[in-house]
Amino acid sequence: MERGIEENELNRGEEVGRECPDCHSKRIRKDGIRETSNSSVQRFRCRDCGLRFSENSYKECLTNEDRQLCALLEAKKLDTATETRTVVGEENSERLEINGKIVQFAIALKNKGRSPETIRTYVASLKTLLNKGANLKDPACVESVIAKQNWTIRAKRNYADWYARFAKFLCLSWEKPVYKAPDRTPFIPLESEIDQLISGSSKKVSIALQIGKETAARIGEVLRIKWIDIDFQADIIAINEPEKGSNTGIYKVSKGLIARILTLPRTSDRIFGRASTDSITNMLTTVRRRLATSFCNPRLLQIHFHTLRHWKLTTYAHKIKDPFMVQMFARHKDIKCTMRYVHLEKIIYQEGNSDEWIVKAAKSVDEASEFLKVGFEYVTEIDGFKLFRKRK
Repeated sequence: MERGIEENELNRGEEVGRECPDCHSKRIRKDGIRETSNSSVQRFRCRDCGLRFSENSYKECLTNEDRQLCALLEAKKLDTATETRTVVGEENSERLEINGKIVQFAIALKNKGRSPETIRTYVASLKTLLNKGANLKDPACVESVIAKQNWTIRAKRNYADWYARFAKFLCLSWEKPVYKAPDRTPFIPLESEIDQLISGSSKKVSIALQIGKETAARIGEVLRIKWIDIDFQADIIAINEPEKGSNTGIYKVSKGLIARILTLPRTSDRIFGRASTDSITNMLTTVRRRLATSFCNPRLLQIHFHTLRHWKLTTYAHKIKDPFMVQMFARHKDIKCTMRYVHLEKIIYQEGNSDEWIVKAAKSVDEASEFLKVGFEYVTEIDGFKLFRKRK
């Protein structure tokens, strides 16, 4: 009778009397199903000692009144259980140790003045390598794991760079593999395509896109703009927290953009509150896919937040014709970064026939000044007349 009651209690579920056959802990969880020739056997794992056992072995241990069978089963599986606990314990201990090293690494990056976004990128990349089976204390293992992944050359290079810094933190010697990614020409969309994306996005994404379009700011810089960084009277936005070692800068923006920024709720010292790069990028991806289908224009799928920076600097280089002014606008510390857009401008806006230009002739300095104010560029002087042109 007692045995029947005990078996009925077992059939009610995990929380009724079930315990580990080894340490008698009730902190157990399901750990997969083992298929046999007759049926499927539920396997369990003890959270405390790590022992794996099945339903049948568990019942046999509990229903034998004198516990002799249970003692035999425990003796028979002693070596296996000990080995399992040892392996699980070592794995958990090693995992905890490497996670602790990652935390220490993140703290070291913070102490060196790295931005929160940069720290999150390093930590996420190391976690990814860890989940892929890499032993972060063995550079050769990490190198092998990176090489086996179906990633682009650029992604493999980035992961190698991120791990190289972590290996240096651990004082590990590692000759970083060389991944040479081909230099891709940035995609430059039409302004009408950018405007379609802005008009079809939600308010927060739309305002972020508009700021990027007018200032060429990176999305991380846009999200870090604070209310005190905006002069609402003079229509000026200051980029005071630049990325990638760039300089700070101030930009004159449109009154329409300022009016739209004022509609944002003031829930934080930043205009976009706690919005993260990942969240707002995911929102853009969703909107971009919908608009590309609506307008039957797959080119919209190629527009990212950073695409607006490429577009703005290229069009600004075409308008100003002065690499040093473009460098100041882009906030580059190295002119070599700026020359990329100067070269891109020459390719995209290569000269065509005369119908593409509006040509004006100035007789005096005042006329020449007026032409320059409205965007004309000086070409040459013929018979005392200064010739200017502007693209239609």
